[in-house]
Amino acid sequence: MAKGFVRKEVGKKDRRVVDVMLTAGGEKVQAELKTIYLQSHQEIVDLLPPEAEESVIFAIEKLGDAMKEWIKQ
Repeated sequence: MAKGFVRKEVGKKDRRVVDVMLTAGGEKVQAELKTIYLQSHQEIVDLLPPEAEESVIFAIEKLGDAMKEWIKQ
């Protein structure tokens, strides 16, 4: 909040509930981080020998899927 990346809203029905949302500035930082994340991972994949690339990408995709499922819990 101090840097203006998120804002809080107290719940209308229950004041114990606090929603935290990204501001426009927070969304911009999120997009920048996503770009850095994708670039750095592409650079790592580019260092792999060609015969390993497909299996590593498959494993990374499955790990990403598993992480998304874990976050839902």
